[in-house]
Amino acid sequence: MNSKNLNRRQLIVAATGLGLGSLIPTSAAQEPQLINPNDAGNIHGETLKAISSRLGNELKIDTEKGMLVILELLVEKGVVGKEEAPILENLIHALFDPSKDPDKLRKNIEQLWSKERERLSNVAVAIFSIARQSVNSAEKYASDHPRQIAIVSSDVLGAITGALACAAGGPIVAVLCVVAGSVAKSATTAFETRH
Repeated sequence: MNSKNLNRRQLIVAATGLGLGSLIPTSAAQEPQLINPNDAGNIHGETLKAISSRLGNELKIDTEKGMLVILELLVEKGVVGKEEAPILENLIHALFDPSKDPDKLRKNIEQLWSKERERLSNVAVAIFSIARQSVNSAEKYASDHPRQIAIVSSDVLGAITGALACAAGGPIVAVLCVVAGSVAKSATTAFETRH
């Protein structure tokens, strides 16, 4: 009788575990690929080499075309899907709108977000999250509109280059690097342009 109770208990525990396991989102259940800390310098160098070779001598990274090149690299590395790349392209285009109007940029980012967020991977969601937060806080660091736009653009550039640097670690690691890259780039741009 005890062995039957034990088997029933084991079955109940196993079924409960399976049920709870199915509630864990797929992305949370995926293991990030390990990156050896000793390889950080090599990853940094290889990322810069990939960016440099793609940009060539004529193209600057902090331009619309430069950022689109980084986006292409993200797609090639599999960090951003081909189907969501046009959405991120629209975000980049919005950053370089000739009006340099932060309110217009905010509206464009929110429209893109509202319309497309269900189609975005975690990495793209993180990039949008950076853009949305940045456009809402840029006026704290700069009083004139062109500098506010430059801060938002810089934050997004940091986010996408951060994702590219961590592409080898998979999507979970790339999301963390979106944050790290944007903070590193933002700290320079926001505090150098503050007035």
